[in-house]
Order: sequence, then C-alpha cells, then structure tokens
Amino acid sequence: MYMDVIIRDIERAEQCNAFFSALALALTIPDVCAKAEKKYPQKDVAYVEWCNHWCNFSNMFSSQRYKNAINGAHCYALRCAFLHNLDADMQKQKKAFRKTGDEGKEFTFVLTVPNDCNDLTARSILEDDDENSKMISINCKDITKLLVDGYRKFRNENADITIENKGILIQEAV
Repeated sequence: MYMDVIIRDIERAEQCNAFFSALALALTIPDVCAKAEKKYPQKDVAYVEWCNHWCNFSNMFSSQRYKNAINGAHCYALRCAFLHNLDADMQKQKKAFRKTGDEGKEFTFVLTVPNDCNDLTARSILEDDDENSKMISINCKDITKLLVDGYRKFRNENADITIENKGILIQEAV
C-alpha cells in the first residue's frame, strides 16, 4: 500500500538522522488523508480539521494551561512555511496563520532539530502575562511523530477508505 511505503520512508529518514526529510513527508500526510476522506471541499480547512481530529495535540505540553496551545491550524501554517519556504515562520503564511488563534500576538515558533550530539525533545511555551506574545518551541521529531501517529489512528478506524496516488508506481522487491 502506498501510504505504508511513505510511513516506512519517514521512519528510515529518522533512523538516518534526516529529520527535515522525515518532517517534510510527514507534513503531507494530512493532505493525503483529508483528500481521501472527502469531508471538506477546501484544502486548508480539510488539513486543519483532519489534524484536529486525528492528531493528539493535547499531549504536546504537560501543563493543563497549554493543552490547546498548538492545533491543526499551527500544523497547516508550519506545512505552508516549511514546504514552500523551508522555514518555520508561520506568521508569513497569513491565510494559514489566521486560523491558529494566535493572530495579533507577537508569535515565535522554533523548530528544534536534533544533531549527533543532541536529541533534545523538550517542548516549551513562553507567554507574557497579558498573552500578547507567545513562543512555542517543539522538536521536529515530535511533530513528525504526531502526524504519523495520527495517520495510524486514521487508518485503523478507516480501513475501507482508499488512498489513491496517481502517477507513482511502487515496485516491491521480488
């Protein structure tokens, strides 16, 4: 199956410390699955709603205060920033960022990337008292895992949905 090969490639990329490659592929999962679901005609709405339904954002931060600090709209804004500009500046993605609930704030998103000496998995949120500024820092491995886990949950509950790919022939080893 097409998506099984994609998930396997994401896992292989992470094993080789190719974290940007893994994240780039993982950020496409909601597009593919939402298209297969056929619930929402608008691509951006479909992406955000798929993420909000299938990805467990509430476990990203341990504090109850930040249970909803990141959502499908943040993922969509990250997808747009990362896949189109190879950065994590969500605010430049004005249409996508508008949906996050953080519009109007001084917002900074930091995507940390592990290296050979550092596998930092800490997540943090810094917010001023009047909530006019916010900084979220998340390891790219955590975002990748969130999306892959969301796919697995989606697939387990929707085994009957066909995920099509056009023009890609996957040749299995004989």
